Amino acid sequence: LPFETTVDTSASFSDKFIKVTNAVKHTHGKNDDVHSHAGTAFTTWLDLRQAAAQAREAANAIAEEWPDRKDTVMTKF
Repeated sequence: LPFETTVDTSASFSDKFIKVTNAVKHTHGKNDDVHSHAGTAFTTWLDLRQAAAQAREAANAIAEEWPDRKDTVMTKF
């Protein structure tokens, strides 16, 4: 998707991302190259505060895209 059409729902807590530096090297089968999944953990839902922040950002984006539905969206959030 073009960046302009996406919403970064984790921008408000990106400083709290979990950095994976010593990931275990492995394969997913005999024909797979050895690799690891180092970098940034993508499972923000493991921290419910981060999940709530993402939900809030999604609700804000929906309310901004459809202002006539803002009250409904924010009430249900």
